[in-house]
Amino acid sequence: MTGAVAESVLGGIKNRFFASLDERLAEIETLFHLIGECDDPSVVFKEIGLRAHRISGVAATLGYERLGQAAALVDQSVLDIIAGPGNESLQSTFDAIEALLDELDRIMESGSN
Repeated sequence: MTGAVAESVLGGIKNRFFASLDERLAEIETLFHLIGECDDPSVVFKEIGLRAHRISGVAATLGYERLGQAAALVDQSVLDIIAGPGNESLQSTFDAIEALLDELDRIMESGSN
């Protein structure tokens, strides 16, 4: 694959990723609000962690370093929460999730993909 072709393919992937951010933000935001409303919040935390993990896996590669870092922090915080009490405070996990939501929002408002 030539450099121009690789750039074109990567550009297409980046455009699709950017286009998906609105939906990703809505999903994580909805899940975040469900934490206090369900009988087993660990299920909701797992869903948030899964989405954060997916974002962190590709964001930095596509030039969204801050988003990748924010998503990785949520992913790790959620894993710590699920591992059991004493591993991570709920407040720091909530703060990490809010920071991820803020970063998603910032990227979408900037309109730069």
